[in-house]
Amino acid sequence: ANVRGTKSWYLDTYGSMPTVLMHELGHNLGFYHSRLGHEEYGDPTGVMGGQFQFSEEGLQWGKMCFNAAKTYTAGWYADHHSDTSPELTPYNGSLVDINSVTPGHIRDRDDVVVRLQAPNNLDHLYFMLDRLEGITSDMLPQFHDTHANHVNIIRQSHPQGVSSDFVASLASGEEYIENNWADTGKALHIKVCSIADDSSKGGAKVIAYLEGQTFTTCEDDNQDLTSAPTPSPACADSTLKMFIRGGAKKGCSWVAANNTQERCKIREVAS
Repeated sequence: ANVRGTKSWYLDTYGSMPTVLMHELGHNLGFYHSRLGHEEYGDPTGVMGGQFQFSEEGLQWGKMCFNAAKTYTAGWYADHHSDTSPELTPYNGSLVDINSVTPGHIRDRDDVVVRLQAPNNLDHLYFMLDRLEGITSDMLPQFHDTHANHVNIIRQSHPQGVSSDFVASLASGEEYIENNWADTGKALHIKVCSIADDSSKGGAKVIAYLEGQTFTTCEDDNQDLTSAPTPSPACADSTLKMFIRGGAKKGCSWVAANNTQERCKIREVAS
């Protein structure tokens, strides 16, 4: 595939494999591979790592997305990005997986991906919560216990120029410490305080700070960060408009008036 281009080529059956398609489209979007150690395709948390799952019939499942660094770079969840400079301020927040990015399941204060900005601009760290659910349910079985339902940390020096590097996978209560982070002479701490059992019950509470410079604890900002939000029963008309026959623009209220029940009460139909 052309990196940051418009063309991808596939050999034979690879052209019908969803994850391979997404891998090559990732190159078109400007992404390079996702490494784990010396393995160029070793990161199991995203399609740019190449750890793909096949069924017994030889077909391939496709429910995988991109790792934390590439998800951040894509900007799809920009409203729920967090940029933190640990030498200036600690991070203490609620992290939810991408399956939670639906109305009624994500709150304004929830983050989907966090970037810890390094002062040398070379060692930015990104982390997100990866669930074995929904559109991220096809992680290879051998990684379920070590990476699924974990907060996974990725290093990306140049988001548009080199492969990313897998750093660590943290379960509830685990902590990653990187000494002399980004040549600061200080230790960076990333700790997962808690993780809810599944996305319907909430996300993860995570803290990050630079030792001797900034500090926070799991008890700080003591909000119920891992509880699921309460969906609002109200249904507001969308500000979006639709082109109806003749070019007239109509909203959801107009469409609902032409149904036997209010549009917002019809299952599977957005308001």
